[in-house]
Amino acid sequence: MLKRLLAASAVTLLIAPIAANAAPIKAEDFARYPSVSSMSMSLEGDMLVGVVADPSKNGEARAAAYWDLSGPIDTSKPLVPSNITP
Repeated sequence: MLKRLLAASAVTLLIAPIAANAAPIKAEDFARYPSVSSMSMSLEGDMLVGVVADPSKNGEARAAAYWDLSGPIDTSKPLVPSNITP
């Protein structure tokens, strides 16, 4: 029991400096739009729509995005929207 306690203490002491060096979160990050929100899928399951941060405006505005799910989907890659409407 004492060995486990000493091992846990040693690990904690080794990890503490790493956690202390984490970059602080900027205030602008809290005000930024989320990357994706308000997702909805069609009843048939072949279409997905949502609100995204507009990539043409560096995420400073919102845009509607459409994903076509009717064909085959490559799950090894991110699912990129078929169309984005500002």
